[in-house]
Amino acid sequence: MKKTFLICFICLIFCVSIHAQNIVGNWKLTWIVIELDMAYSIMAPITLSIEENGKISGNGGCNSFTGNFSYKKKKSYKKPVKIKFKDIVSTKLACEKPSATENAFFRSLREADKIYIENEELIIESSKIGNTMNFLRVSSLTE
Repeated sequence: MKKTFLICFICLIFCVSIHAQNIVGNWKLTWIVIELDMAYSIMAPITLSIEENGKISGNGGCNSFTGNFSYKKKKSYKKPVKIKFKDIVSTKLACEKPSATENAFFRSLREADKIYIENEELIIESSKIGNTMNFLRVSSLTE
């Protein structure tokens, strides 16, 4: 009985650990740095949903978007993995104020080439232009 419980407990911890390292899920932007030195304030929630089937969606703060991505699937994303976001299309709502943060987010997503998880944050980087975006996992995009 004790062995069965121990094995179940270890399996549960292992499964939770793998899920925590998986990029698939819902994410909320917490930080964006452009060209290694310009940080933007996150005034409106910016979200990203990454699906197992290679689709992305979310909201840039005003406009909703969808797109695709390709990457090499791994069990753990503790080390950077090459990624390519493509076919990103968004709505063109007339927002109260044009958002420099939203524009920087969309540009960073299009230029991204690396993705990984560090300290439970999803990090998406563009080596070419020096952009970094940090996200926290959320249970739904409305959080």
